[in-house]
Amino acid sequence: MSKKILTMILAICMMIPLITSCQGSSGNVSVGINQKQAAQADQLGLAGAMGETIKGEYGGYLGYGYNVVTSAYFNSNDVSSRAEIFDTDLLLEDKRLRKIALSQTDTALYMGETMESYQKDVSTNLGLSFSYGLFSKVKGDFSLSADTNTSGMSKSVFIKNQIKIQKERQFIKYGDLEMDEIKEYVYKSVLKRINADISGKTDEEKQKYYDEEIFDRYGTHVLMDIMLGGRMDLNYVYNNTSKKSMQDIKMELDATYKTFAAKVSGSVSTDISTKSESFAKNSTFKASRVGGSVSPDINTYEKALDTYKDWSQSIQDGISLEFFDVGNNCQDSLLPIWEFADSEEKRTEIILAYQNYVSKAGKFFADLDKSIGKEAMPLYIKNIYIGSNPQSALAKSDVDTQIALKEPDYLKKVIIPIDLNKSAGGDYIYIGYTMTTNPDEAMRDIKIEAFTSGSANKTKSGYSFIDSDLNKNSSRYSASVASYIYLYYSKDKTKGEPIREIGIEVDGVYSFGTVGTGWIPSLRFNSNDKYDLNKGVANSAYIYIWFKR
Repeated sequence: MSKKILTMILAICMMIPLITSCQGSSGNVSVGINQKQAAQADQLGLAGAMGETIKGEYGGYLGYGYNVVTSAYFNSNDVSSRAEIFDTDLLLEDKRLRKIALSQTDTALYMGETMESYQKDVSTNLGLSFSYGLFSKVKGDFSLSADTNTSGMSKSVFIKNQIKIQKERQFIKYGDLEMDEIKEYVYKSVLKRINADISGKTDEEKQKYYDEEIFDRYGTHVLMDIMLGGRMDLNYVYNNTSKKSMQDIKMELDATYKTFAAKVSGSVSTDISTKSESFAKNSTFKASRVGGSVSPDINTYEKALDTYKDWSQSIQDGISLEFFDVGNNCQDSLLPIWEFADSEEKRTEIILAYQNYVSKAGKFFADLDKSIGKEAMPLYIKNIYIGSNPQSALAKSDVDTQIALKEPDYLKKVIIPIDLNKSAGGDYIYIGYTMTTNPDEAMRDIKIEAFTSGSANKTKSGYSFIDSDLNKNSSRYSASVASYIYLYYSKDKTKGEPIREIGIEVDGVYSFGTVGTGWIPSLRFNSNDKYDLNKGVANSAYIYIWFKR
């Protein structure tokens, strides 16, 4: 039975919310780093392409479980010593632990007028299915508790600005392995606990077992690709009494980051400094750091600013490097714990338990939003961008570059970290988009069209198209199959309400949860059928684009 037929059967039973898996449903599907790159790099001996083999004893965090529900954003302190899932000695023996030296600084910005919109911003940019409750320790970042007085928070905006200094990437090379082969590196005691027969228990007892014996003990996902270095989080609860737009708030945030960056060079303009100080004065501020050698007491804006230069230099000097983030491709960085299930029935059972686990953790944030009594200003998709490259990081960078050139003052951007060319043998392809609060600027419809030739006339009345083949450089098996695939969009108000989100389906697994929540598949013109982005490529994943108005 082919992979595509098998996954169709399994997908019928799997339409439930989950964090985006790094693989398809079939147990025979290879996962992780793109196989074409892995094979080529090993064959040609390109250490730079697949990293330098880690030698000697390994005392890092690869192969450990991480709980994305109860923990803070990725950090060393929230990795439990009892959550060792992979036998790293075996991985070392087979030369599957790799590292790549880095020296670069990156930033990330998450913001929302409610905890729902804030957490959605975080989860979407990480490729995680949204739910209240992910990284629930964030309540400490914003000084939130059950006793928080929310009467004055109706104008609050929750913001996290991350400054990341990357010194080393470590990862497990597993893209050439099938799932059964990956399990050979997992401790037998872990597999036994995950696959324990609990059929005789009640639903409540089953949930308790998975909560305590699986998620609390081992975490929800395994760390397969991580970053070492340091991260400083600047957390704000901004009091928007002057009713500034989210665009204006973002501009002040940009000035705040530039102020920190200027501490390294020792120069900052008066205009930037003034905007930065104004923003800080209108905010409740709390900072935290992972890695580095400066004092952890940076809970005022002034202290964080004063210590930034020494902190960043200590990271650059290689002092106290810590695990602070997952790799560039989140789709391959986290392996869900349910992938170690021995059957689809067990896998489904664990996913359902995980969904309940997230919901319980999210109740605090849902209740907080309810007590504040406000809804976030709706955001709509303004423009879509497609990036492609034989390397994953460069494909995402392609999206970033296009946005920077065409919309330098964008309000918000999202790059969905799911390869639209997964298992098709071509380029890595990612979709990104910018957002607006103005419905007049919003997209109203998205369609997919395919041709038997890339030079075909692609004009469609009332629609524009992005001239980037969504099957680029893939292994097409027939010239008669319409496998040159393009995305079309329309901003015509007669096409429907403004579009708010885009999601991706891979082998029946939805990045956005379930199809029963208002999501619409992108259809072909003159057809009521959704169209596979890997059409015409044998043994590839089924991939579809969805959207929500």
